Amino acid sequence: MTDPSATAAPATRPRAVRDTAAIGLAVVQLRAAEAVLAVLDGRNADAALATVNTSGFDGANRSALTDLTYGTLRFLGELRGIVRQFADVQVCARDLAQSFGDVGHAAAPMA
Repeated sequence: MTDPSATAAPATRPRAVRDTAAIGLAVVQLRAAEAVLAVLDGRNADAALATVNTSGFDGANRSALTDLTYGTLRFLGELRGIVRQFADVQVCARDLAQSFGDVGHAAAPMA
């Protein structure tokens, strides 16, 4: 029979580290939403990404920002089709952006 006191507890990250990681992802998602809205307002994706505030971002955060932005734009038409199937009202980019927080861009209708 094994001694229960000899069994090691599973390793977990300290709470402060978990909270920082969650906040980091939320900021990356917000910045990606800003870049997508800039594209919907007429900018090209590279220019939109270049103007996003990435102070404090490391290489992994910058990569995630680029991936989220281009991935969202790549599947935007498909996502709009899915939303149209289930939404009772027309949804615009501003409505979606407000899910991430107000980023201060004009509404672009989902056509």
